[in-house]
Amino acid sequence: MMNKKLNISIIIIGYNTCEELERLLKSINNLNKSDHILEVVYVDDGSQDSSLKIFKHFNLNFQKKFHKNDINKGRSFSTQAGINIASGDWLLFIRSNEIASKNLINEYSLAISRYSGLAFMGVVRYQSKDKYFEKYLNNKKRGVNLFHCGEKIHYKFLLFNNSILNKRIFQHVCLDPSLKSYGGEELDFSLKLNKAFPNMICACPGAVVYRNNYPSLKEHSSRLEEFGLFNFKALSKKLQLQIVYYRLFLSRFILLRLVVLFVYFFCNTINTKIKIRPRYLIIRAHFLAAILKGYYKTS
Repeated sequence: MMNKKLNISIIIIGYNTCEELERLLKSINNLNKSDHILEVVYVDDGSQDSSLKIFKHFNLNFQKKFHKNDINKGRSFSTQAGINIASGDWLLFIRSNEIASKNLINEYSLAISRYSGLAFMGVVRYQSKDKYFEKYLNNKKRGVNLFHCGEKIHYKFLLFNNSILNKRIFQHVCLDPSLKSYGGEELDFSLKLNKAFPNMICACPGAVVYRNNYPSLKEHSSRLEEFGLFNFKALSKKLQLQIVYYRLFLSRFILLRLVVLFVYFFCNTINTKIKIRPRYLIIRAHFLAAILKGYYKTS
């Protein structure tokens, strides 16, 4: 069955990622099913390097549009700026420090033609200098990896690091530019999306991008602490009861993992044959603790 031409705008948000941006643009030129691509939109979030210059001069196979913020305004503002100037019927969001797999467009176009959804979420394969953390990030039981193509997924899985959304969504839902710090802007958006269009977010695990040089576990935890300090507090006020329940869940989640860790180390101490693989639990507990640490810190 022939797929209908989709008219896709690829939207890239970048901040001081000139080397990574050039690699991404090369991968976009190598995409299969590129006839679905209408244009590539680049939003520079106040970079101090030559990112915008690289985009302007790169020999792309597609029409180019760009926007530059005079100062760094955060992902929400920049993503919305890209949406506002995009002309496509479908908007594909990729981060400037990612690389698109050759079949990315093909996988998304097949999913859109076969399943009733307004948003489809793909998979990110990570490479980190912290190999322990890298195994966690690429766990097959994590995120969209858990689902079959076209399967409806919870709104929490929708991120703007490899997803394609129908543009008509943005006639009803927009991002909150007040969320300027790291994290939470996608959760805020996906909550509103799910209220406006219930159960219209689908998995597309065959659509893959690659993220190199991802931060270490320690660096990522610092970013989550920043999220707890700023955007999580803003979301607490905005979403009220839902976030209160979430905070209680975080606290109980951490306590549960502390019990698991105690059992693990106790089993190791007595040299038992019980096999417990705590990596996933340790990292999850670490992240949740970082968010709470930031939340209860005075800004």
